[in-house]
Amino acid sequence: MKDFLDWIVQFFNFESNFDLLAHQNHFTYSPIFSMLILSLLLTQNQKYLLGGSSDGDLYVWIFEEILSEYLKQSYEESNIFNSICHFKLKEGKIFNLKLEENTLDRLFFHDDYFLYAYSWSDFLVEIKERKLVGFPAAKVTSLSEKFRSKLNINLEFGESINKITSADYDLVGKRCFLGTDKGNILTVDLDGFTILNLITPFKNTLGLEGDLYSINALKFYQENFIIFGNERGQIHLWDNEHNKEVKRYKLEKESLGPVTCIQLDKDGRWITVGHHDYITRWHLESKTLASAMPVVGEVTSLLSGSMTIVSSHNSKGIYQWTEAGELQTKAEASVGSVTTIIGEVDTKDKVVISGGSGHLVDVFLNSSRVISFLA
Repeated sequence: MKDFLDWIVQFFNFESNFDLLAHQNHFTYSPIFSMLILSLLLTQNQKYLLGGSSDGDLYVWIFEEILSEYLKQSYEESNIFNSICHFKLKEGKIFNLKLEENTLDRLFFHDDYFLYAYSWSDFLVEIKERKLVGFPAAKVTSLSEKFRSKLNINLEFGESINKITSADYDLVGKRCFLGTDKGNILTVDLDGFTILNLITPFKNTLGLEGDLYSINALKFYQENFIIFGNERGQIHLWDNEHNKEVKRYKLEKESLGPVTCIQLDKDGRWITVGHHDYITRWHLESKTLASAMPVVGEVTSLLSGSMTIVSSHNSKGIYQWTEAGELQTKAEASVGSVTTIIGEVDTKDKVVISGGSGHLVDVFLNSSRVISFLA
């Protein structure tokens, strides 16, 4: 296990694609826990791990140093590491964390109705002070009014109230794509924080009633395309610039239930889709269904590689599958319900980080839980 830190650095040293969607409307919350980790992000230098919660809190762990401490001693389950900083950003949920590290240094996320951008430098000042003083546990710092930009999506809709149900970012093009429960998809300019484009695919183009088709999951693909799925189980490849459907992925005679999450492999050849009771894998170009895996518990998040799929569910399980749909391993998280996972699966040794109900974030190495972080 002495090379564990080197493995982490190797696995996460690629263009970040960690925006694994945690959909507030599409999994069952356990009434036992009042707080959920809804979004996770590992910074590009692998130094900090960030977790956004259902209470509007952002937790920061010094990932690099904790792993170094882990290497110095044999791991025991009682060795759980506290976050170094705990920021109160707002009253509400934090979904889809994304960090723009190389240009304007902004941290993005959204809640049910607003898209936010904060200055990551503001967080780093607090983190370094906390580290210097040496607090044994995180002290809550309020940054609720220090956001750099904030966008209310409902300024576009008048009396119709839309809730954000999915999102993805194109940091190269400085855009964010937001799907809503009313079947709308908004393209947002991340520089001006203005809405560039608004489409309602089912109503405008397919002649259907948009209000019936919530955009439950959405992924940016190439320059002007998005892949999204709705509550009717339909999956579409869409030309966002020309507002037209390019491809549709569907079974001939049956639906596998509402789409809950979507992930692309790094080569953009395969689409992996989570449903309530299934995981499906589609070839992007041919629209061929390669595999359909029945699962127990709603699929809340996915990692997709060329040979491996990892899924989380509204249960304690983290599942690893082959590309053909065969279950390889199952590992149990320390939380009651897993809502989000990040990691890299196209490697011999696979590292997955999970968050969910309660206050714990787990790190798995080859399907074995090796360390936990306390929020």
